[in-house]
Amino acid sequence: MKTSFVYFLIFLTIYGCHPNPGNPVFKDFKKTETLNSTTLTADSSVFINPEQLLINDSILYVVDPGFDKFVVAYDLKNKKVVNRIFSKGRGDGEFSDVLLFNDYDSSRVRLFDHQTQTIYEYSWNSILEGNYQKKSRLLLNGCLAFETIKVSDSLIFFTGIDLKNNCQYFSYNVNSNKTECIYEYPDYIFLEGMKNTEKGMAMQAGMVSSPDKKHILAYYSKCGVLDLFNLSDNGEIKSVASKIYFDKVEFTPASDENMTSAAVSRKSKLGFIAAYSSKRFVYVLYSNKTVEELTTSTKSGSHILCYNWNGTPINHYKLDTPIQSFCLQDNVMYGISINEETYLSEIVKFDL
Repeated sequence: MKTSFVYFLIFLTIYGCHPNPGNPVFKDFKKTETLNSTTLTADSSVFINPEQLLINDSILYVVDPGFDKFVVAYDLKNKKVVNRIFSKGRGDGEFSDVLLFNDYDSSRVRLFDHQTQTIYEYSWNSILEGNYQKKSRLLLNGCLAFETIKVSDSLIFFTGIDLKNNCQYFSYNVNSNKTECIYEYPDYIFLEGMKNTEKGMAMQAGMVSSPDKKHILAYYSKCGVLDLFNLSDNGEIKSVASKIYFDKVEFTPASDENMTSAAVSRKSKLGFIAAYSSKRFVYVLYSNKTVEELTTSTKSGSHILCYNWNGTPINHYKLDTPIQSFCLQDNVMYGISINEETYLSEIVKFDL
């Protein structure tokens, strides 16, 4: 497929190994620290099933589909809920699904409704007050997007599924309403024989960007893969740095006219669960557990791996309690944890 993007594939490090206690992901790091957690709240009336964290000033925004509104605004200073926002539904001003994205803008936040493939932008003040005053609304066209990064006002970078083409990463031009494939699936052994839709289900990536939008990291929970994209000033991708930490992954792909799936086997290790970024570094939550080793039904991990934007390993943080998601502010990390005795969701913090 022709594209206006220029890109090179650079493999910094490639590992192929069986899951074992000496996983090479940890050997990359010369510095390791253990972090102890402090529980902020374990009140089941505050959170039921929190999935994602985003922070602005002293307000923690928690995506929690367990309530009739998707997002809980939690005041960290006063330790109380200040609002519940983004109602579920199909009507005007309602949402089918919610992912929040940090665009490193003190005045606005971006929301992606996966079910309707729609991107919204709001001011922070409007969502905190419950006014939902939209700054803009954009409906993606051409492919099924999983996660999106706004590179500029005219360019969206996303990962998703293309029914007709073997494409892993895409660009969407807002002005021309055109979607282009910019990077196809590599020849991973565990993808052999899969249909394009099955590959898409197996390789559902999460993504974060640097504040200046010069770098994007894609991470995968079903396999140990990290992809680092470096962008030029006009938004063109000029390199991809890939780290593959293990390839002992087993999928059971299945497709018919009604559904597509690619379930990972219970003996396969989960990879990277969540990520957060800063100007200099990107932090990823690593599971290092097989599906059957997890004590709860939700993905979790006890390892935060810190890289710089060149892909160089910086620090390995070992957490005293596993978390599902996290965010960072002023050298403090906030995470979502599930108490293994009570099964209640907790918000915990770690001092870096």
